[in-house]
Amino acid sequence: MIGRGASFAVDAQKAFNSNFKFTYCVGTPGFSSINVTYEGSGSGAGIKSMQIRTDTPRFAGTDDPPSSAEVALINSGGVEQAGKVVADTDESNDGKVHVFPIAVGSVAPLVNFPDGCDPELLADKWSTIPNSELPGKKALLRVRFTKKLYEEVWSGSKNTKWSDAFPELAGDADCEIGITRVVRFDQSGTSFAFKDYLDTIDPGEGWKTTYATTGANLTRDWPNATFGPRDDCGNKNGTAEAGVDPSGPGSDLDATDHLTSGCANGNGELVKKLVAVDGSIGYSDVATARNASPTLAVNPAGAGAPTTPYWTQVQNGSIAVGSADETNGLGFSEPTADASGFTTTGQKGSNCLAAQFTNVPTTSFGDWSKTSGVNSPTGYGICTLTYALAFDDNAEVWGASPEEEAKARTVKDYEDSILSDAAQGALFGADYARLPDAILATAREDVAEIGWDKAHSGEEEKPVEKPEEKGKENPPPPPPSNLFSFRKSVKNGKGKVSVELPGAGKLSVLGTAKANGKKVTVLNTVVNASSADTFDLTVKPKGAAKAALKEKGKLLVSLKLTFTPTGGTASTKNSSVTLKVPKQK
Repeated sequence: MIGRGASFAVDAQKAFNSNFKFTYCVGTPGFSSINVTYEGSGSGAGIKSMQIRTDTPRFAGTDDPPSSAEVALINSGGVEQAGKVVADTDESNDGKVHVFPIAVGSVAPLVNFPDGCDPELLADKWSTIPNSELPGKKALLRVRFTKKLYEEVWSGSKNTKWSDAFPELAGDADCEIGITRVVRFDQSGTSFAFKDYLDTIDPGEGWKTTYATTGANLTRDWPNATFGPRDDCGNKNGTAEAGVDPSGPGSDLDATDHLTSGCANGNGELVKKLVAVDGSIGYSDVATARNASPTLAVNPAGAGAPTTPYWTQVQNGSIAVGSADETNGLGFSEPTADASGFTTTGQKGSNCLAAQFTNVPTTSFGDWSKTSGVNSPTGYGICTLTYALAFDDNAEVWGASPEEEAKARTVKDYEDSILSDAAQGALFGADYARLPDAILATAREDVAEIGWDKAHSGEEEKPVEKPEEKGKENPPPPPPSNLFSFRKSVKNGKGKVSVELPGAGKLSVLGTAKANGKKVTVLNTVVNASSADTFDLTVKPKGAAKAALKEKGKLLVSLKLTFTPTGGTASTKNSSVTLKVPKQK
């Protein structure tokens, strides 16, 4: 049985498939012969596969939830004419599609910093990120953009040179190159979520309209960029006759619009192109970026400035555009829950457990196209839901043959397994996050409605009890997450530690320093959290520690942070912050 769609969800689908075949189906007659294949061809390809009745997939994935017009076309069935799908005239294949979330993921900003350009020329607030927490190692440097600057660069209004975006780079010849935007070649849900974030920065640019839903090429269109024949792509995408160049976003490495793409679908192709283009920026799901070859994860055993492309941070919704906090470099957060998740030794898991989603429908038949998790005041700044599309009754759409019945029942079981506690619990290890409880409950109710040949059964099909579950209670939910993240800053002789917690629990923070050869306490506090939230703690030396800071001009404060989630096990992280005596004006 085949599914097709979002490349963003490929690694999530791998985790789901493994759980389905080796856990969920075990004990079911013939389970060893069950096979589900997911083709990560892009969200646009997934939606299209559900619209055209002659296509092979029986379920689809997308990060760009279909609009009401797209849902209507899925329900009525369509045919392709001149590259567009239009409604067919056959009413016998009409159906009703469910659109329901299956996982949460983060879209990471990617950077291929110019070769030879010295990142240490950047101001600390644009380059220094949380310490790698490896004793004796220098903090790694990754460039990061304020919200306003990031939107300006992506709109094409400030990307002539890296030194235009960061004036402190001026004078370094290796920094005097353009910032090339690397984008998806195909219609993409990852692009949609990324533009959703940019739209919160400047809604007037048309990120969610002109360049996502109303333009001639939908998410493939970008501001201040061309769209047309790509001489470099040739026939690689398989969509044109031999010798005819397929059209795509931008051009190949030219300085006309500072925008280009790979020549095939998927986030993997975007990452490959980014690695090949010096001085470029891009975006991708974390799982694809981490597993890319060559890898984008920074090796913490190296020097301060990474020599390979990497992913970096964005500011979340706690920071307003144009505010002092924005220009002072506050509010940056990692795509991964582990503050060192960007390193090759970092833990996996999307930093979206605390993300707040807006405009959430109460049913799978509602309008999910307006649902958003970007720019949340808590958690990472670009979190998005990824969805599955499945028909309420496949018999209505593809006929009531025994072959179709087998496919339909596999779809039902597979989608049911995706929303199980076991499958949702496996998402963190695949660089995603489980669905919020309320959204998960809605999705489970909707999947339970999927049946087979309902019109002739006399009643809607009820969920089938699997053999191994008879007489047993539902499995207990996974333990509460103890993964937390934090960021540090120093200003006017004081330190600030902002800790993001995934849920209710107790946070204890101990800060110590050496003064006159003795260990003294600088910070010792306990925070009792009632829910997921961000807590700001001040590191302000007093007494002997304050005297040592004044005498030496700086003071190294060792930090020990321990979070114990309610009903869970404790997790501890060690770090440090260096306080400095403010310079006299």
